[in-house]
Order: sequence, then structure tokens, then C-alpha cells
Amino acid sequence: MIGYATAIHYRHHLEPLGLEITDRRVTNHPRVVVASRKDARKMEPVKTAEVAVVEHGAGQRYHIDAGGPESPHPNVTLFLAPSKRVARQSQHLWPEARSVVVGSPRLEYLASLDRAPARVVIAFHWNSPVCPESLSAWKHYQSIIPLLDGYPLLGHGHPAMRGHLKGWYLRQGVEWEDDWAECVKQAAVLVCDNSSIMWEACALGIPVVVLNAPWYRRDVDWPPRFWRHADIGPQVEHASELRAAVDQAATNDRWEGRRRRAAEWVYDRVEGSTEAAVAVLGEWT
Repeated sequence: MIGYATAIHYRHHLEPLGLEITDRRVTNHPRVVVASRKDARKMEPVKTAEVAVVEHGAGQRYHIDAGGPESPHPNVTLFLAPSKRVARQSQHLWPEARSVVVGSPRLEYLASLDRAPARVVIAFHWNSPVCPESLSAWKHYQSIIPLLDGYPLLGHGHPAMRGHLKGWYLRQGVEWEDDWAECVKQAAVLVCDNSSIMWEACALGIPVVVLNAPWYRRDVDWPPRFWRHADIGPQVEHASELRAAVDQAATNDRWEGRRRRAAEWVYDRVEGSTEAAVAVLGEWT
């Protein structure tokens, strides 16, 4: 059994499982573990391999605007889900797979880190072209860094946005951090538009400021980000509102209960996730 990950955030979700991991398509192993639909699809030409998928996020889906029902992955025979909700909503993607709810080994690893909360972490999604809600809100908030003067900041974002974001942060004197785990160690508040790290922050007790963009439609329901489960912190519509929202999140934790309930909805478990996943993979092999 071997792990196959073509992107760093996929690799991070496989690392707690203790696998050897490669970024080159595997052709000589009968069992391959991936952390994305993209990598599962890349393994389809390898007819001799069965694939297990570890969900790498919070189970965000935009399937209707993706052009109808999402095409299934018949080579996947095992799916490790963070919750019963994600297992149910993903059944059409993995028609040949056994779906097992194990929680999130990545989140369990993040929960084990020593933390010294001191910085406001700012993170943006990438410009995924699936639908308006999957686009980054970065263009709407390019004026925000001076507005947070006095706060120690740390810049982060989706790996696909690194080429845009890193230079933007550095030009304004904000340190860039690739690794979300390093951000977790320092985060006193997370400011983010749309990412699974928002729900990981909820589970870790990190206050969240939610950035909305004008192109996010209010009449769609793409859980967990849009909209019913997104009441996890102050919601910002314009850059001018951000300073007050960060002040509020940093000093008034009235969203603590909502964050906890949101995390419980996204992740059925945290403690024991890694052991459960490793056990299921052992049975699979």
C-alpha cells in the first residue's frame, strides 16, 4: 500500500497515516491511497490498482453548477469519510466503494500541536471555476492589510493561489506561511473566505472571521460554507468592515458554541481518527 498525492494539501491528509507517499503516478502497487478526486481520476488508467480515497476537506460540494451529476470513480473501492453526511453525499462518486466514517486524521494531528496564539491569519481560496461560490474573494479584499495595522499578521492561502498571494503579502510586510499546521500553532484569529481550514479552526477553538464576496449568491445552498452552517463568526461583506470584525472575534467569543456545533456537524470525531483510518486501511489490504 502506498500514498499518491500530487499537491501538498493532499499529502498533508495522507501523512498521519504513516504511508510512503509519492507524487508520481503509481503503477506497481495493487493498493493506492489518495486524498482527492483528481488523484483518483489520474489512477484510473492503472487497471491493476484499487484506490482508497481519504476526504481531504470538509465535504464541500458544488455539483449542480459543475454541469449536472458528477461522474463516478469506479476504481475506488474504499472511501474514508470525516462524517456520515459526507459518506452519504459521496455515494454516487464511489459506486464500488465501501464508505467508512473515520473522522479526520489530519485534524487529529493539528489538535496535537503545541499552540501559542498570537497572530491574525489571513487566508484565501483559489479561483476554482466551478461556480461563483468556488471563486476566491481575494480581489474584493486587496485593500485589507493596512486596515489591520497593529495586529501581527500571517499570510496563508490555497496552494493554487500561492503565485498570487505570496508576493502580495510580502510586498505589504506580511510573512507568508505555506503550511496550515504552522499557522495553527500561531493563530489567534482566522480570516478566510472559503476553505476547509475554516471548519478545522472551528474544531480547534480558533475564532473565525468569514469573508463574503459580492459574487457569492445568497439563493444557493452549498453546505457547509454556503450558507446554513457558516454562522461561525463575524461576517464581512466589505473591506471597511474587517477591522471591527477582527476586533470582535479577538475579544468576544460569543460564536464559540456555534463553532463547536459546526465542527461536530462536519467531523463525526477527532480523537481516534488516525487509529480508525489505519485500521480500516489494514483490513482493505
